[in-house]
Amino acid sequence: MIRRNNTAAAPAKKTFGQAVLGHQAQVEEKIRSDVYLNIGYETGDADYPFVSLPFGIGLDTMQQAQTPRRGDTDYAAFVAAKNALLADLQKMAESLAPGEEIILSMPGSEGGLVIQMRRRESETEAPTVVSDRFAPKFSLAMPEAA
Repeated sequence: MIRRNNTAAAPAKKTFGQAVLGHQAQVEEKIRSDVYLNIGYETGDADYPFVSLPFGIGLDTMQQAQTPRRGDTDYAAFVAAKNALLADLQKMAESLAPGEEIILSMPGSEGGLVIQMRRRESETEAPTVVSDRFAPKFSLAMPEAA
């Protein structure tokens, strides 16, 4: 069952020549994740075994939800369950080597949506150019004045 939240969002305040207020700060503070959760399905194809949404959910940079200090105890338990799920997934991700991925699926979900946990490849240095086969065969130097 899919539930949707049909509440309307408050209109964003915008000023000419500026980003939506508050959004720019979030973008500047965004940290690149090493581990992502990707939602998609398995194809069975050797070359392209997994089709996912264009963007994954950064797992290792996700922060726990703030537990309410007072109020509804059921909601506090709900937030604690969210945080426990996050901690369990982050612990699972610690064992992944760079470039490694695992598929997380529920029993009985064959042929349906699954979640791929993937650690991105390590940063590598730019390859050393060993050939100049794409170098221009002409000179870009300005001719000397006579």
